[in-house]
Amino acid sequence: MIDLLGNQINVMFDNLPSVIRNERSGKLRAIAEAAVPGQEATSWFGMLAPAATTPAVVTKLSTALVKVLDMPEVKKAD
Repeated sequence: MIDLLGNQINVMFDNLPSVIRNERSGKLRAIAEAAVPGQEATSWFGMLAPAATTPAVVTKLSTALVKVLDMPEVKKAD
């Protein structure tokens, strides 16, 4: 993203959550949103914390996140 914003590259492919702020502000322009027949696109999302976060806090956050992700209403795909 930094290289695209700095005009070091001309185009990139990325998922919407990581680019929407720059697209809405006019810094980037969405060229296309597409689905390719027979192909599936997946995204990886992570929960991040500052590097100095204590192991106890990381464990607490991780446990809470797993609990939420196991909820049927969260797992349901519409």
